Amino acid sequence: MNITPLNPENNTPAAGSVIWKVNQKQAKHLIDHAIAVTPADMTIPLSTARLIAATIHRGPGSALSEFASTGEVDHLRAADELEHTSIHDLPADWRTALQEFLTKEVDNGKA
Repeated sequence: MNITPLNPENNTPAAGSVIWKVNQKQAKHLIDHAIAVTPADMTIPLSTARLIAATIHRGPGSALSEFASTGEVDHLRAADELEHTSIHDLPADWRTALQEFLTKEVDNGKA
């Protein structure tokens, strides 16, 4: 088991570490809970959309990474990245919730 607490390059939990696994479980719980309690006629909160983006982005420079870290989103690039995310990498309800969030933001003129 990898118990290295931090990645020395950027001072974040190292992939595969105990801390990393705990963070993944907490993120999953927070996302699942937020989706479950969001009324059907509303979108998930910004914080949840950013957390989903943080769990699936392809690395620095990607639209989803930028959205996760800053809250600013390039809707076209983010939608394209989301569309090309494997169904095995993202639960269907997370994909739907993030798509609805991004669509609603565009419809409300926040693009």
